Amino acid sequence: MTQKIYTYAGQKSWLDFVLGLTLCIIISGFFFLNTSLHRDVLYASLPLGIYFLRAQKPFSIKDLKKSNLLCLSAFFILLNFLSILWSQHNDAEMLWTTFKIAPFLTISILSYVAYMLRYNKSWDYFIDAYILCAIASGALLLILFYQNIWDSYIEPIPLREGVNPWRLEGFGRAKNANLAGLLYSVSILAILFKPTKVILYMNHIYFKFFGIFILGTTLFLTLSRGALIAFTASIIILCTIKALTHIKNKSSILFIPLILLVVFTGVIQLFPNIITYMIERGSSGRIEIWSLALEQFLQSPIIGQGSATRLTYNFFFEFSLTASHEHNIYLTVLTDLGIVGFLSFIALLATTWFYALHYARKSHDYSILGMITYGYIFGVFDLSGYYVSLAPAWIVFWLPIAFLASERIKENNKSELPNAAGVA
Repeated sequence: MTQKIYTYAGQKSWLDFVLGLTLCIIISGFFFLNTSLHRDVLYASLPLGIYFLRAQKPFSIKDLKKSNLLCLSAFFILLNFLSILWSQHNDAEMLWTTFKIAPFLTISILSYVAYMLRYNKSWDYFIDAYILCAIASGALLLILFYQNIWDSYIEPIPLREGVNPWRLEGFGRAKNANLAGLLYSVSILAILFKPTKVILYMNHIYFKFFGIFILGTTLFLTLSRGALIAFTASIIILCTIKALTHIKNKSSILFIPLILLVVFTGVIQLFPNIITYMIERGSSGRIEIWSLALEQFLQSPIIGQGSATRLTYNFFFEFSLTASHEHNIYLTVLTDLGIVGFLSFIALLATTWFYALHYARKSHDYSILGMITYGYIFGVFDLSGYYVSLAPAWIVFWLPIAFLASERIKENNKSELPNAAGVA
């Protein structure tokens, strides 16, 4: 019976099966698992990953040293870890979080790299599971909150002064409307720009239309302006790059904006007040928070305040408010690690992006490039961090790095085969 399960799942041992299932749940669990449960799954992957790395030995230290992505990632993680030394150690929780994230990130990234080296189609299954969970959770949200949607956007009840319009929030780690917008935007990009899915029915045009309509509606109902701006900009960038790279596919590339136009026109027709509410939702206080964050950066511009320092921002916006993070990933790095950390961060992002572009040109799969492009743009408007807060950053930053690193190791190994044959 056990052997039949392995054969059906395409796995070679119980360890491979459990680790693969755990890694899949980490990616797709954002839509259903709450923060504590999802974190438990993340931590459960650590001993599995260590044992897998020790047993399989899928790569050598030499392979890791050749990977610029892994080297830059290691440097950035190490820099965050070392920043404990100059952080204000008056916050025990931040100190412990900064300390534990370093080995967690390292082991997790290497676990994904190792698993994807052992199973070539694993990333495809991960992304398919992510898309399916996004569509299932989006459809369930629309059903459960039908009355709120009707009252807010179809037959709107007049809003009282000072009361914001109702916004759709997801389940689990997508409970925050802005992060829900991020997760559902990424799933649309995956449907549009991943050329083939390993689950066959997901390749049908009707499934794609259905999925994009559900996810597009969910995205709009979150009223997340940052998510929508990042999504629109990512679509424009990806279609432009794809048109310039693959000249023969121009007609199919132009079909992507047409699909989105049809879907979003249908959503606006269903919910005629949604654009008005999104525009008139009012300021979110971002400018005030960013101004205060810049002041914190200027207090220690070279090495920053340290990742273990808890920074809060008190400002007046119609009434007194307190923000627990900068709502801008670049300002977060500047305040935590200063110019030194910021330059290493930009180097990592740029290297990741060009590796993703290389992979897209080679494979015609632009979904990875779309994920990181979206993350870079969305990070201007939100995201509390690239190191301490891993909830959304896991999808748009670290997972693509792991995938691209595994692809790079495969390329390096293939390029060495002729040389090895020649020597023999």
